[in-house]
Amino acid sequence: MADFWSNSYAKDLFEKAGKTRNFKFSQAEITRTLAGLVFGPVDKPPAGWSQFLAEIETGKPMARLEINIFPDTHYLLSICNAGMQGTIVSISDISQMGHIRKRQQQLDKLATLGRLAANYAHDFNNYLAIIDRQLELLSLQDPLPEHTQILLSRAQETTRAAAGRSNELLTFSRPRSQQRQSVLISEITDRLKASTAYMQSDNLTIEVVTELEAALKCDAIYLHSALLNLIVNACDACASAGHIKVSFSEPSDDLLAAELPNRTPDLNWIKLSVSDTGKGIDPDIRDQVFDPFFTTKQDQGGSGLGLSIVDNLIKNSEGTIFVEETSDKGTTISLILRSCSSPEVLNAGKHLTHREPSNQRILLVEDEFYLAESTRNLLVRKGFLVSLARGYTEAKGLMETEDFDAILSDVMMPDGNGVDLCTESKAKNPQLPFVLISGNIPDSLSQPFKNCRADLVLTKPAPIAMLTKALLRVIDDAQNPDTR
Repeated sequence: MADFWSNSYAKDLFEKAGKTRNFKFSQAEITRTLAGLVFGPVDKPPAGWSQFLAEIETGKPMARLEINIFPDTHYLLSICNAGMQGTIVSISDISQMGHIRKRQQQLDKLATLGRLAANYAHDFNNYLAIIDRQLELLSLQDPLPEHTQILLSRAQETTRAAAGRSNELLTFSRPRSQQRQSVLISEITDRLKASTAYMQSDNLTIEVVTELEAALKCDAIYLHSALLNLIVNACDACASAGHIKVSFSEPSDDLLAAELPNRTPDLNWIKLSVSDTGKGIDPDIRDQVFDPFFTTKQDQGGSGLGLSIVDNLIKNSEGTIFVEETSDKGTTISLILRSCSSPEVLNAGKHLTHREPSNQRILLVEDEFYLAESTRNLLVRKGFLVSLARGYTEAKGLMETEDFDAILSDVMMPDGNGVDLCTESKAKNPQLPFVLISGNIPDSLSQPFKNCRADLVLTKPAPIAMLTKALLRVIDDAQNPDTR
């Protein structure tokens, strides 16, 4: 028999069981009392319960067990056996620690997923780029039966949608430095339409519209991923039946004052809205939807990080995101971002939209044989003069002996990398435009990448139309710096 001491949690629980603080009882009575307390509100013993009881009954000096006595509560049950001197029972509420541990486990899983995504992204996006190039070459064959054209178009849309999902995962799993540039709204909408084609069905439609001729100052890849995240959430809210609309408009002065009170004065702004016809957001959780780890999709594996990451990306772009409207008829989530609607930018964009290449000299650096050959073929068909280097060493030799209007280079190569090639090119000729394109920038190149001064960074697989527009843009920017 032994005296019994407890902390306040243990004292309260034992008193509920009809025991007092200083009664005497045996080790077996301790186990029976604890079993009665723990198994009152639960249906089955917690993990490790049998071993815990065995340690008490055999007189082990210290026994510990973590238990969930009530929903959303987590306790640490400790038994300290001092022999004839007595026994101390302590029950500590560690619910908050349990929540922190659970969040850390979620982060660890996401980090593991991120590492896996990064490891596979380069090869996977290379494969998609090769498929996309071959499909583009096939589509240029003349004449093609109409049904064959439809099949090719569907295959290209699916390939680019797969690339969009791959790049979305890579963006969120391994954040990179933002590359803010002037991006025409028409470019954003074109890419978004391609990436959301697979989400639509007879019962679920997605409409991407704008009547604005404007440009945004943003990182195009980050913005694309943010909008995709919002659209995926909207699809979930519609439960596979409804309508989603993505629109661009000029925000009112009152809205700017309410949602972006600390904005930089004398700047123009654009509002991007994603509206759905779903069930709406419960008023009780409206203020929590952008909080880290908050999710209404626990049963579906939701991490509660999607909207939180979007919120962070938009705020890092000097913008804001907010729930503009929600009811049982649907929800509208809006973003406000900087606009670059100066006449110079818009005119340059219109000029590039309707302009065709005219013998601009391009150095293409790509080691993947099928991708290199098909990309060169398509760029030549567009009107560029293309020299091909199949690696870092060959590219350096061509850069020393020939003149180019722009360089388009892969990042990972057997004998070097495009980041170092860009750094060396900029050191010799800062005005020569350099475009990097890759399926993934590895961690080992993250710091050199930040300092390489590339004019533009594209993610594979980039359609030839996008490559053409990108090359024309950096060439024009080099010749007309005021339109940047």
